[in-house]
Amino acid sequence: MSKSYIIPLIYAKILLSVIIDTLLMKIGIQGGEGSFNHSAALKYISENGIKNAKIEYLYTSERVLAALEAGEVDLGLFAIFNTLGGVVEESAEAIGKHDFQYVDTLSLQIRHFLMCSHECSAADLKTIYAHPQVFIQCALTLGKRYASVELRSGDGEMIDTARAAQALASGELDKHCAILGNKDMAEIYGLKIVDEDLQDREDNNTHFLIVRPLKQLKA
Repeated sequence: MSKSYIIPLIYAKILLSVIIDTLLMKIGIQGGEGSFNHSAALKYISENGIKNAKIEYLYTSERVLAALEAGEVDLGLFAIFNTLGGVVEESAEAIGKHDFQYVDTLSLQIRHFLMCSHECSAADLKTIYAHPQVFIQCALTLGKRYASVELRSGDGEMIDTARAAQALASGELDKHCAILGNKDMAEIYGLKIVDEDLQDREDNNTHFLIVRPLKQLKA
């Protein structure tokens, strides 16, 4: 091959590399900003060298898989199993309704922090909001420390702990409510941490699925 062809080929490869690096990859996740799903997505982006990603906060596994099928996101991420809580029922139900391709899995060690507004204290709490899985992971500890406090999971997108944290910060929830989950939410939503490590065991790990749209097979 002559030099006259080699040089344009080199430039073509460089251009292709630049184009790939600038393509926007949309990743739809089960949680909101500050959720463990958010932490898992950031870990996946970092470990796979994805340079131009946009995280779409979809709050539920159902909405993640629906968005994937509709072509609204390139990848989906949601929690599927926890070492203390077992299968994430929300995700298991959504999986049965949608088609997708498996891409990867990743795991995170999970520590649960209790947070509330700065106008409240742990002694004033009346209700703790979290995803149902969180309450399973913290059942024994909550029974010992907060036996008199109501435990509640929201409906729809409010099932997501980060969405509940956002609601508390914006005044949608009563100031005597607290949020139980990822400590990152405290800084993001301006809440204060009043208790930590409420998971029943240290070996509390959640496994997440990364999926992509199902490719249609050619006849």
